[in-house]
Amino acid sequence: MIKVVGKTNPFLITIATGDSPFQIDDFYQINDEINENPICRIIKSENVSMSTLEIVERDIYQDVKKHFEGIENIYIAKAKIENYIKKPIKSGVDVVYPIFEKIKPFTIKPEIADSFILGEINGTNIFMDSVPEKYKNLFMVRKDETIQTQTSIPFLFDYKKLSESPHIGLFGGSGSGKTFALKVITEECMQKKIPLILFDPHLEMNFAKARTEIDSKYTFDFNNRFKIFTIGKNIGINFSEIQTDELITIMEFSGDMSGAMTNFMREVHQTGDSFIYLQSKIKKLLTMAELNEAKKLDKKLISKDDIDLWERYSSSIPGPGTLIAVSWRLNSLEQEGVFNCDIDGLKTAVMQQKTCIIRGQMKALNIVGSYLLSKLYNLRKDFVDSIEYGRDAELFLPFIVGMDEAHIFCPKSTEKSPIKTILRTIAQEGRKYGIFEIMATQRPSLLDETIVAQISTKFIFKLSIKEDLLSVEKETDLSKEEVERLPYITSGECFVSSSIFGKTMSVLIRYNVTTDKSKLNPFDELISQKSSELQEYLLTILPINSINMATKLGSINKKFNKVLTTSDLISELETLVSENKVNKDRTPLGNSYLM
Repeated sequence: MIKVVGKTNPFLITIATGDSPFQIDDFYQINDEINENPICRIIKSENVSMSTLEIVERDIYQDVKKHFEGIENIYIAKAKIENYIKKPIKSGVDVVYPIFEKIKPFTIKPEIADSFILGEINGTNIFMDSVPEKYKNLFMVRKDETIQTQTSIPFLFDYKKLSESPHIGLFGGSGSGKTFALKVITEECMQKKIPLILFDPHLEMNFAKARTEIDSKYTFDFNNRFKIFTIGKNIGINFSEIQTDELITIMEFSGDMSGAMTNFMREVHQTGDSFIYLQSKIKKLLTMAELNEAKKLDKKLISKDDIDLWERYSSSIPGPGTLIAVSWRLNSLEQEGVFNCDIDGLKTAVMQQKTCIIRGQMKALNIVGSYLLSKLYNLRKDFVDSIEYGRDAELFLPFIVGMDEAHIFCPKSTEKSPIKTILRTIAQEGRKYGIFEIMATQRPSLLDETIVAQISTKFIFKLSIKEDLLSVEKETDLSKEEVERLPYITSGECFVSSSIFGKTMSVLIRYNVTTDKSKLNPFDELISQKSSELQEYLLTILPINSINMATKLGSINKKFNKVLTTSDLISELETLVSENKVNKDRTPLGNSYLM
């Protein structure tokens, strides 16, 4: 028997039983006919003795005593009501397990064809016998350190509703499963052939190899669905296409641009200039400015072209220092590789409906990202506007922008970030043009507030920093009890707070079907490095014994430029013996190590 006890409202209730503990995230039906028997989900579970209950939960004690007289051990739970109701639940009514049809409206809304299949809904495993076959065996999950077939109702995300409720946030600390979830969403984008531009500062995103530990029926060959772009290698800014204001914005990332520097660039730069030609102009002007300042500028010793250059721009030069500062900023950008290549290959990949993975140093990603997103945003905007105004424009497809470490690209602080401006624009205006964002970050409290406010769907993974928990509590509809759980949920689990669903859901993200970046514990790496060099060499110079050990030790120290002692060498040999790579014989003259 389960009863509603104590005060109630249309959102939260307390339920109690004397039979068995409540499991967090389980669904129940409240037999309250006035509210048409709504569904609730457990968000907090406790066990308390009746004597303790009288002291710490006085507001529900009398109700519990009335319904469970004679029972000393009581199980209590807080439950969030899933239905939208306007009247409080009647205290004392029964609570029971629902049938699948009662929870279906809260768990399965979109069709599979219109959905990202992202994982499974916690607390729904008991309904799997009633779930239609098409919703079963869709993926694999990792539970209790084992890989197993889907165990609960699938979590289907209706990506088409992004046009109404745009943008996705993935918030979670290190090891929480946030980047893992970003990979899963990327796999879904590739399967649905939705163009995605994914910034990958840590080289985590590669979908070339299928996992071997999962059933092949769940895998997919993505090799023709994505392309990797590396700044300075096959993507960058075509300098000759840059407008002057664009160039000034880019240069500001290398250092603040004074008014004098900005005015000079507006005078000296012309769209169509190559980087080499612009630097050449600045270098010549710097030489003449220094001579002029020293009153040693003799026009008779200068070519006519250089005289024309000086006469054209000298009035815009406050002094040589301005030119030195401008030249330094340009050189700094060139060293980042941002002016190598162009974005034509990326535009082609977007039109082929591929995922474009962009790699590079953080500074270069900021600069090139700002440029390319501005270009692509305007291409898409011009096409959509052309339909409205009845004019011709080249087709450019809708796309999604994905950012790992989003708080670095779009910090809350006033720190300059070229890419933050365009990402703010997309956050506020992108929905109208079919451009959306996926922002993944370890520190949601450090992410730009304007962008956070525009994110309609937030995946909240394990978080423990106080400021981040406060940010989540402020920006989502998670209950106080759910926020308190965040530091303790396991990797891959999350709460999904979304206006698309109208409620919070507890979800386990599915196992992604492509391999992760190879990660080696740094201490294992030291052991591996040691084994691959010194120990492998020892295997080639066996046998080693007390007679030849001094000679062998000399050759080892010479080869590896080390100062190993006899004790060091014996220790290495004993390690090989323990690993069954070397045999040890005990002789009257001492130990002998041999194959």
